[in-house]
Formats: sequence, structure tokens, C-alpha cells
Amino acid sequence: MKNLMFIFITVVMVLSFYGMVLGYGASGVCSKKYYEEVEIKKGDTLWNIAHKYSNNKVNIKDYVSEIIELNNMKNDKIMNGHKIIIPVYK
Repeated sequence: MKNLMFIFITVVMVLSFYGMVLGYGASGVCSKKYYEEVEIKKGDTLWNIAHKYSNNKVNIKDYVSEIIELNNMKNDKIMNGHKIIIPVYK
């Protein structure tokens, strides 16, 4: 019984440690993220939109990649009138 309790406590401590490490790593500089729908206007580029909504809290290249992935896009080409979902960091 003591061995079982020792194993249980050890597992809980190890999982807690990994949870803290992963939690701190994931928090980075951005505390919250939500999503917003944006309608593309004439002259917009994905890079301009990324600069506008990133709030200088994420790497722009990574942010554009995240938008492309989130919207199942093949590249960074967008068209006037289309709507895309973007992550917004606060």
C-alpha cells in the first residue's frame, strides 16, 4: 500500500511539474487569444492585416502562417470581398 501511495504521489508531482513548465512556455507574451472575422478590402494584403491585428505581440511571419492554416489557405493570396478568420492577441 505504501508503494502504491508513493507511486501515485510521484506521478502527480511529475505531471504537475510538466504542467507548470508547459503552462509557462505557452503563455509567452500573449495572455489571451480570440478570433475575429475580417472582410478583405481592396488593397489589403495578408501581411498588412497581420501587422494591424498582431499588436506587435507575435512574430509576423508566424502570424501570417497561423492565419493561412486557420483558414485552410494554400498561400497568402486574398481577394477583395472574401472573409477570413484571424487570431487576435490581447
